[in-house]
Amino acid sequence: MRLPCVLIFFASATRPEGVGAHVEPSDVVTSDGRFEVQRHLRVQEGAHGDDVDERTNSFNFGEEIISSAEKLEPTTLNSIPRDSAPDTFKRLAESLLEGPSDSTIKSTLKRTAEMMAPEDRPAKFRETVENEFLTEARNAKSLNMDTKKGEEPQKPFSFVMEKFKEEDLGTLFEEANEHLVKMNKDDPKGVFELYQLNFAGDKLFEQPQLSYWVHFLDLYNGYHKLTRTLLSRLLDSYSMDDLFTAIRKAPNNEVALRVEDEIKEFWLSEHHTPDDAFTFFNLDKTKDTLFDDPSFPFWTSYFTYYNSKVPETSKVSLDVVLEKYLRPYWYNLLEKEKDKIPAVVLPFVEKEVKKMLLKFWNGKGASEKFVQSNLRDESNVNTVYGSALRQAAHEYLQSLPMV
Repeated sequence: MRLPCVLIFFASATRPEGVGAHVEPSDVVTSDGRFEVQRHLRVQEGAHGDDVDERTNSFNFGEEIISSAEKLEPTTLNSIPRDSAPDTFKRLAESLLEGPSDSTIKSTLKRTAEMMAPEDRPAKFRETVENEFLTEARNAKSLNMDTKKGEEPQKPFSFVMEKFKEEDLGTLFEEANEHLVKMNKDDPKGVFELYQLNFAGDKLFEQPQLSYWVHFLDLYNGYHKLTRTLLSRLLDSYSMDDLFTAIRKAPNNEVALRVEDEIKEFWLSEHHTPDDAFTFFNLDKTKDTLFDDPSFPFWTSYFTYYNSKVPETSKVSLDVVLEKYLRPYWYNLLEKEKDKIPAVVLPFVEKEVKKMLLKFWNGKGASEKFVQSNLRDESNVNTVYGSALRQAAHEYLQSLPMV
Protein backbone atom coordinates (compact mmCIF):
# COMPACT_ATOMS: atom_id res chain seq x y z
CA MET A 1 0.00 0.00 0.00
CA ARG A 2 1.22 3.52 -0.83
CA LEU A 3 0.63 6.40 1.59
CA PRO A 4 0.40 10.05 0.70
CA CYS A 5 3.80 11.61 1.11
CA VAL A 6 2.41 14.47 3.23
CA LEU A 7 0.99 12.11 5.83
CA ILE A 8 4.18 10.14 6.06
CA PHE A 9 6.25 13.31 6.33
CA PHE A 10 3.89 14.65 9.03
CA ALA A 11 4.15 11.41 11.03
CA SER A 12 7.91 11.46 10.71
CA ALA A 13 8.22 15.10 11.79
CA THR A 14 5.83 15.02 14.75
CA ARG A 15 6.45 11.58 16.22
CA PRO A 16 8.53 11.60 19.46
CA GLU A 17 11.65 9.53 19.23
CA GLY A 18 11.07 5.90 20.12
CA VAL A 19 7.25 6.01 19.70
CA GLY A 20 5.19 4.59 16.80
CA ALA A 21 6.33 4.33 13.18
CA HIS A 22 9.18 6.35 11.75
CA VAL A 23 11.16 6.61 8.52
CA GLU A 24 14.65 5.15 8.43
CA PRO A 25 17.43 6.58 6.22
CA SER A 26 16.93 3.65 3.87
CA ASP A 27 13.42 4.81 2.90
CA VAL A 28 13.41 6.04 -0.74
CA VAL A 29 11.30 8.45 -2.80
CA THR A 30 9.64 7.05 -5.93
CA SER A 31 9.45 8.80 -9.28
CA ASP A 32 5.90 9.87 -8.61
CA GLY A 33 6.95 11.84 -5.54
CA ARG A 34 5.71 9.32 -2.98
CA PHE A 35 7.73 7.68 -0.24
CA GLU A 36 8.08 3.97 -0.81
CA VAL A 37 8.34 2.59 2.69
CA GLN A 38 10.73 -0.34 2.56
CA ARG A 39 11.67 -2.98 5.11
CA HIS A 40 12.77 -0.56 7.90
CA LEU A 41 9.37 0.95 8.68
CA ARG A 42 8.44 0.00 12.27
CA VAL A 43 4.84 0.02 13.45
CA GLN A 44 3.80 -0.20 17.08
CA GLU A 45 1.84 -3.30 17.87
CA GLY A 46 0.35 -4.46 21.18
CA ALA A 47 2.96 -3.59 23.80
CA HIS A 48 4.87 -1.46 21.19
CA GLY A 49 7.62 -4.04 20.62
CA ASP A 50 11.16 -2.78 21.10
CA ASP A 51 9.90 0.62 22.27
CA VAL A 52 8.95 -0.88 25.64
CA ASP A 53 12.62 -1.28 26.46
CA GLU A 54 13.28 2.33 25.48
CA ARG A 55 10.51 3.70 27.70
CA THR A 56 11.23 1.45 30.71
CA ASN A 57 15.00 1.43 30.53
CA SER A 58 15.30 3.66 33.62
CA PHE A 59 13.63 0.93 35.67
CA ASN A 60 16.00 -1.77 34.48
CA PHE A 61 18.79 -1.33 37.02
CA GLY A 62 20.97 -4.15 35.71
CA GLU A 63 21.04 -2.79 32.15
CA GLU A 64 21.65 0.74 33.40
CA ILE A 65 24.68 -0.40 35.39
CA ILE A 66 26.05 -2.29 32.40
CA SER A 67 25.40 0.68 30.12
CA SER A 68 27.10 3.06 32.55
CA ALA A 69 30.06 0.74 32.88
CA GLU A 70 30.43 0.51 29.11
CA LYS A 71 30.45 4.30 28.84
CA LEU A 72 33.02 4.62 31.60
CA GLU A 73 35.31 1.83 30.48
CA PRO A 74 34.39 0.84 26.92
CA THR A 75 37.70 -0.83 26.15
CA THR A 76 38.33 -2.65 29.39
CA LEU A 77 34.95 -3.84 30.62
CA ASN A 78 35.21 -7.25 29.02
CA SER A 79 38.71 -7.75 30.43
CA ILE A 80 37.76 -7.08 34.07
CA PRO A 81 38.45 -10.24 36.13
CA ARG A 82 35.42 -11.70 37.90
CA ASP A 83 36.92 -11.09 41.32
CA SER A 84 37.25 -7.36 40.63
CA ALA A 85 33.66 -6.95 39.44
CA PRO A 86 32.38 -6.00 42.94
CA ASP A 87 34.78 -3.02 42.94
CA THR A 88 33.35 -1.76 39.64
CA PHE A 89 29.82 -2.24 40.96
CA LYS A 90 30.63 -0.40 44.18
CA ARG A 91 32.01 2.64 42.34
CA LEU A 92 28.92 2.87 40.17
CA ALA A 93 26.51 2.18 43.01
CA GLU A 94 28.09 4.76 45.29
CA SER A 95 27.87 7.41 42.56
CA LEU A 96 24.16 6.63 42.20
CA LEU A 97 23.57 6.85 45.93
CA GLU A 98 25.32 10.19 46.16
CA GLY A 99 23.65 11.57 43.02
CA PRO A 100 20.16 13.04 42.52
CA SER A 101 17.42 11.33 44.51
CA ASP A 102 15.71 8.57 42.56
CA SER A 103 13.73 6.27 44.83
CA THR A 104 13.36 3.59 42.15
CA ILE A 105 17.08 3.30 41.47
CA LYS A 106 18.01 3.50 45.15
CA SER A 107 15.44 0.87 46.07
CA THR A 108 16.77 -1.42 43.35
CA LEU A 109 20.33 -0.71 44.49
CA LYS A 110 19.43 -1.70 48.04
CA ARG A 111 17.94 -5.01 46.89
CA THR A 112 20.94 -5.70 44.66
CA ALA A 113 23.46 -4.81 47.39
CA GLU A 114 21.72 -7.13 49.84
CA MET A 115 22.44 -10.04 47.50
CA MET A 116 26.18 -9.32 47.57
CA ALA A 117 28.65 -10.60 50.15
CA PRO A 118 28.74 -8.08 53.06
CA GLU A 119 32.37 -7.13 52.45
CA ASP A 120 31.65 -6.39 48.75
CA ARG A 121 28.76 -4.00 49.37
CA PRO A 122 29.11 -0.24 48.81
CA ALA A 123 30.46 1.62 51.85
CA LYS A 124 27.44 3.93 51.85
CA PHE A 125 25.06 0.97 52.03
CA ARG A 126 27.05 -0.73 54.81
CA GLU A 127 27.08 2.48 56.83
CA THR A 128 23.31 2.80 56.48
CA VAL A 129 22.69 -0.75 57.69
CA GLU A 130 25.15 -0.28 60.56
CA ASN A 131 23.27 2.84 61.70
CA GLU A 132 19.96 0.97 61.50
CA PHE A 133 21.42 -1.81 63.64
CA LEU A 134 22.75 0.53 66.34
CA THR A 135 19.48 2.48 66.35
CA GLU A 136 17.49 -0.72 66.87
CA ALA A 137 19.85 -1.78 69.68
CA ARG A 138 19.60 1.59 71.45
CA ASN A 139 15.81 1.64 71.14
CA ALA A 140 15.63 -1.84 72.67
CA LYS A 141 17.96 -0.79 75.49
CA SER A 142 15.76 2.21 76.33
CA LEU A 143 12.68 -0.02 76.46
CA ASN A 144 14.44 -2.29 78.96
CA MET A 145 15.60 0.45 81.34
CA ASP A 146 13.19 -0.65 84.09
CA THR A 147 13.90 -4.38 83.72
CA LYS A 148 15.31 -5.87 86.94
CA LYS A 149 18.00 -8.53 87.18
CA GLY A 150 16.46 -11.94 86.60
CA GLU A 151 13.51 -10.53 84.65
CA GLU A 152 12.94 -11.00 80.95
CA PRO A 153 13.61 -7.79 78.99
CA GLN A 154 10.64 -6.22 77.22
CA LYS A 155 12.51 -6.34 73.92
CA PRO A 156 15.19 -9.09 73.93
CA PHE A 157 18.29 -8.60 71.81
CA SER A 158 17.25 -11.56 69.67
CA PHE A 159 14.48 -9.30 68.30
CA VAL A 160 17.12 -6.81 67.19
CA MET A 161 19.21 -9.46 65.43
CA GLU A 162 16.17 -10.97 63.70
CA LYS A 163 15.73 -7.75 61.72
CA PHE A 164 18.97 -8.46 59.86
CA LYS A 165 20.17 -11.40 57.80
CA GLU A 166 21.94 -14.02 59.87
CA GLU A 167 24.82 -14.29 57.41
CA ASP A 168 25.39 -10.52 57.67
CA LEU A 169 25.59 -10.32 61.47
CA GLY A 170 29.30 -11.07 61.76
CA THR A 171 30.34 -8.19 59.49
CA LEU A 172 27.61 -5.97 60.95
CA PHE A 173 28.83 -6.45 64.55
CA GLU A 174 32.47 -5.92 63.57
CA GLU A 175 31.76 -2.65 61.77
CA ALA A 176 29.46 -1.47 64.58
CA ASN A 177 32.21 -2.25 67.12
CA GLU A 178 34.77 -0.25 65.14
CA HIS A 179 32.33 2.66 64.93
CA LEU A 180 31.62 2.53 68.69
CA VAL A 181 35.33 2.51 69.55
CA LYS A 182 36.10 5.48 67.27
CA MET A 183 33.13 7.50 68.53
CA ASN A 184 34.36 6.84 72.10
CA LYS A 185 30.93 7.41 73.64
CA ASP A 186 30.35 3.90 75.02
CA ASP A 187 32.67 2.03 77.39
CA PRO A 188 32.74 -1.80 77.60
CA LYS A 189 30.03 -1.88 80.26
CA GLY A 190 27.82 0.38 78.14
CA VAL A 191 28.19 -1.86 75.09
CA PHE A 192 27.70 -4.93 77.33
CA GLU A 193 24.30 -3.48 78.23
CA LEU A 194 23.63 -2.32 74.66
CA TYR A 195 23.99 -5.97 73.58
CA GLN A 196 21.78 -6.95 76.57
CA LEU A 197 24.36 -9.32 78.04
CA ASN A 198 23.50 -8.05 81.51
CA PHE A 199 20.19 -9.95 81.21
CA ALA A 200 21.77 -13.27 80.12
CA GLY A 201 22.26 -14.72 83.62
CA ASP A 202 23.52 -18.31 83.67
CA LYS A 203 23.15 -18.45 79.87
CA LEU A 204 25.79 -15.75 79.38
CA PHE A 205 28.20 -17.96 77.43
CA GLU A 206 25.39 -19.21 75.20
CA GLN A 207 24.61 -15.73 73.83
CA PRO A 208 25.69 -15.30 70.17
CA GLN A 209 26.47 -11.60 70.70
CA LEU A 210 28.94 -12.31 73.54
CA SER A 211 31.86 -13.07 71.22
CA TYR A 212 31.21 -9.77 69.41
CA TRP A 213 31.28 -7.88 72.70
CA VAL A 214 34.63 -9.54 73.46
CA HIS A 215 35.81 -8.33 70.04
CA PHE A 216 34.71 -4.80 71.00
CA LEU A 217 36.55 -5.09 74.33
CA ASP A 218 39.79 -6.11 72.63
CA LEU A 219 39.45 -3.20 70.17
CA TYR A 220 38.68 -0.82 73.02
CA ASN A 221 41.70 -1.95 75.07
CA GLY A 222 43.97 -1.60 72.06
CA TYR A 223 42.63 1.84 71.14
CA HIS A 224 43.00 3.19 74.69
CA LYS A 225 46.13 1.13 75.52
CA LEU A 226 44.42 -0.56 78.48
CA THR A 227 45.26 -3.90 80.09
CA ARG A 228 42.02 -4.67 81.93
CA THR A 229 41.14 -8.31 81.45
CA LEU A 230 37.95 -9.87 80.17
CA LEU A 231 37.36 -11.31 83.64
CA SER A 232 37.59 -7.93 85.35
CA ARG A 233 35.06 -6.48 82.90
CA LEU A 234 32.64 -9.36 83.44
CA LEU A 235 32.93 -8.88 87.20
CA ASP A 236 31.44 -5.40 86.68
CA SER A 237 28.13 -7.15 85.97
CA TYR A 238 28.40 -10.67 87.43
CA SER A 239 29.83 -12.23 90.59
CA MET A 240 32.45 -14.98 90.47
CA ASP A 241 29.77 -17.50 91.50
CA ASP A 242 27.55 -16.30 88.65
CA LEU A 243 30.37 -16.76 86.16
CA PHE A 244 31.13 -20.30 87.31
CA THR A 245 27.44 -21.19 87.07
CA ALA A 246 27.38 -19.89 83.49
CA ILE A 247 30.67 -21.65 82.63
CA ARG A 248 29.28 -24.99 83.76
CA LYS A 249 26.41 -24.60 81.28
CA ALA A 250 28.79 -24.03 78.35
CA PRO A 251 32.12 -25.64 79.36
CA ASN A 252 33.47 -25.81 75.81
CA ASN A 253 32.61 -22.26 74.78
CA GLU A 254 35.71 -20.34 73.64
CA VAL A 255 34.90 -17.27 75.72
CA ALA A 256 34.17 -19.44 78.78
CA LEU A 257 37.54 -21.18 78.39
CA ARG A 258 39.28 -17.81 78.13
CA VAL A 259 37.55 -16.66 81.33
CA GLU A 260 38.64 -19.86 83.10
CA ASP A 261 42.26 -19.20 82.13
CA GLU A 262 42.02 -15.64 83.43
CA ILE A 263 40.50 -16.86 86.70
CA LYS A 264 43.45 -19.21 87.21
CA GLU A 265 45.92 -16.41 86.54
CA PHE A 266 44.04 -14.08 88.87
CA TRP A 267 43.86 -16.63 91.70
CA LEU A 268 47.55 -17.41 91.42
CA SER A 269 48.40 -13.70 91.52
CA GLU A 270 46.28 -13.46 94.68
CA HIS A 271 48.13 -16.48 96.17
CA HIS A 272 45.04 -18.70 96.26
CA THR A 273 46.06 -22.32 96.83
CA PRO A 274 44.19 -25.43 95.63
CA ASP A 275 42.97 -25.73 99.23
CA ASP A 276 41.41 -22.28 98.95
CA ALA A 277 39.75 -23.23 95.69
CA PHE A 278 38.55 -26.53 97.18
CA THR A 279 36.62 -24.73 99.90
CA PHE A 280 35.50 -21.92 97.55
CA PHE A 281 33.61 -24.52 95.50
CA ASN A 282 32.35 -26.24 98.69
CA LEU A 283 34.03 -29.45 97.55
CA ASP A 284 34.80 -30.20 101.19
CA LYS A 285 31.07 -30.89 101.61
CA THR A 286 30.70 -33.34 98.71
CA LYS A 287 31.50 -36.48 100.78
CA ASP A 288 31.84 -39.43 98.38
CA THR A 289 30.35 -37.55 95.39
CA LEU A 290 33.44 -35.40 94.85
CA PHE A 291 34.24 -36.76 91.39
CA ASP A 292 30.69 -36.03 90.19
CA ASP A 293 30.58 -32.42 91.33
CA PRO A 294 30.37 -30.00 88.34
CA SER A 295 33.05 -27.77 89.91
CA PHE A 296 35.58 -30.58 90.30
CA PRO A 297 36.88 -30.40 86.68
CA PHE A 298 37.82 -26.74 87.09
CA TRP A 299 39.39 -27.44 90.46
CA THR A 300 41.59 -30.15 88.90
CA SER A 301 42.57 -27.65 86.19
CA TYR A 302 43.58 -25.04 88.75
CA PHE A 303 45.37 -27.73 90.81
CA THR A 304 47.51 -28.63 87.77
CA TYR A 305 48.10 -24.98 86.82
CA TYR A 306 49.13 -24.06 90.36
CA ASN A 307 51.63 -26.92 90.63
CA SER A 308 53.16 -25.93 87.29
CA LYS A 309 53.89 -22.41 88.58
CA VAL A 310 55.20 -22.94 92.11
CA PRO A 311 58.49 -24.41 93.42
CA GLU A 312 58.69 -28.14 94.14
CA THR A 313 58.43 -27.54 97.88
CA SER A 314 55.10 -25.73 97.43
CA LYS A 315 53.40 -28.30 95.20
CA VAL A 316 50.17 -29.88 96.42
CA SER A 317 49.08 -33.54 96.15
CA LEU A 318 45.54 -34.88 95.86
CA ASP A 319 45.93 -37.37 98.70
CA VAL A 320 46.86 -34.58 101.13
CA VAL A 321 43.80 -32.53 100.13
CA LEU A 322 41.47 -35.53 100.41
CA GLU A 323 43.00 -36.57 103.71
CA LYS A 324 42.43 -33.07 105.04
CA TYR A 325 38.85 -32.52 103.90
CA LEU A 326 37.30 -35.88 103.04
CA ARG A 327 39.13 -38.44 105.14
CA PRO A 328 36.02 -40.53 106.05
CA TYR A 329 35.21 -40.90 102.35
CA TRP A 330 38.73 -41.43 101.05
CA TYR A 331 38.39 -45.22 100.70
CA ASN A 332 34.97 -45.06 99.01
CA LEU A 333 36.24 -42.55 96.48
CA LEU A 334 39.21 -44.71 95.46
CA GLU A 335 37.08 -47.84 95.20
CA LYS A 336 34.69 -46.28 92.72
CA GLU A 337 34.31 -48.10 89.41
CA LYS A 338 36.14 -46.31 86.62
CA ASP A 339 33.09 -46.25 84.35
CA LYS A 340 31.15 -44.41 87.07
CA ILE A 341 33.59 -41.49 87.08
CA PRO A 342 33.24 -38.64 84.52
CA ALA A 343 35.73 -39.16 81.70
CA VAL A 344 36.93 -35.57 82.00
CA VAL A 345 38.42 -36.16 85.47
CA LEU A 346 39.30 -39.89 85.37
CA PRO A 347 42.85 -39.47 83.91
CA PHE A 348 43.64 -36.82 86.53
CA VAL A 349 42.47 -39.01 89.43
CA GLU A 350 44.35 -42.09 88.19
CA LYS A 351 47.53 -40.07 87.68
CA GLU A 352 47.36 -38.57 91.17
CA VAL A 353 46.72 -41.94 92.86
CA LYS A 354 49.63 -43.44 90.90
CA LYS A 355 51.92 -40.60 92.08
CA MET A 356 50.77 -41.19 95.65
CA LEU A 357 51.68 -44.91 95.49
CA LEU A 358 55.07 -44.29 93.89
CA LYS A 359 55.88 -41.67 96.50
CA PHE A 360 54.96 -44.11 99.28
CA TRP A 361 56.97 -47.05 97.86
CA ASN A 362 60.01 -44.93 97.08
CA GLY A 363 59.95 -43.38 100.54
CA LYS A 364 59.65 -46.81 102.13
CA GLY A 365 62.13 -48.46 99.80
CA ALA A 366 59.52 -51.14 99.15
CA SER A 367 60.73 -54.49 97.87
CA GLU A 368 59.42 -56.32 94.84
CA LYS A 369 57.74 -58.81 97.16
CA PHE A 370 55.89 -56.03 98.98
CA VAL A 371 54.60 -54.49 95.76
CA GLN A 372 53.52 -57.88 94.41
CA SER A 373 51.63 -58.44 97.66
CA ASN A 374 49.80 -55.13 97.15
CA LEU A 375 48.82 -56.26 93.67
CA ARG A 376 47.38 -59.55 94.98
CA ASP A 377 45.38 -57.75 97.66
CA GLU A 378 43.70 -55.52 95.08
CA SER A 379 42.22 -57.89 92.51
CA ASN A 380 39.66 -55.48 90.97
CA VAL A 381 41.40 -53.69 88.10
CA ASN A 382 38.26 -51.74 87.20
CA THR A 383 38.34 -49.44 90.21
CA VAL A 384 40.25 -46.16 90.29
CA TYR A 385 42.66 -47.56 92.88
CA GLY A 386 43.07 -50.95 91.15
CA SER A 387 43.88 -49.34 87.80
CA ALA A 388 46.32 -46.82 89.30
CA LEU A 389 47.97 -49.57 91.41
CA ARG A 390 48.85 -51.63 88.35
CA GLN A 391 50.26 -48.63 86.50
CA ALA A 392 52.37 -47.64 89.53
CA ALA A 393 53.56 -51.23 90.16
CA HIS A 394 54.70 -51.64 86.57
CA GLU A 395 56.70 -48.41 86.68
CA TYR A 396 58.16 -49.09 90.14
CA LEU A 397 59.23 -52.68 89.43
CA GLN A 398 60.91 -51.54 86.21
CA SER A 399 63.00 -49.10 88.25
CA LEU A 400 64.32 -51.72 90.71
CA PRO A 401 67.92 -52.90 90.15
CA MET A 402 68.40 -56.37 88.65
CA VAL A 403 69.35 -58.98 91.25
